[in-house]
Amino acid sequence: MEQYMADASPTKLKEDWELNGFFSSWVDLMDSENRVQLNLIINFPKKMASDIYETIFGEIDLEQVAGVVQELINILGGIVKPKM
Repeated sequence: MEQYMADASPTKLKEDWELNGFFSSWVDLMDSENRVQLNLIINFPKKMASDIYETIFGEIDLEQVAGVVQELINILGGIVKPKM
């Protein structure tokens, strides 16, 4: 995953903010005890997401690629949440 990471920087989201990729997914992580909210976003250009999928699974199915991107954000969220 690290080889594909393009940007991992904190920012304050604006209401009109849009994800700028063909495959995008996000998860909101909250720690109400410490009043911390983290929006974890993964944003892949079509070629990059397709290349990753093809390397792992073979023939490309765009619907399945979208599912893999969603699963990646769930996995990353599971890793990040305990460290908040």
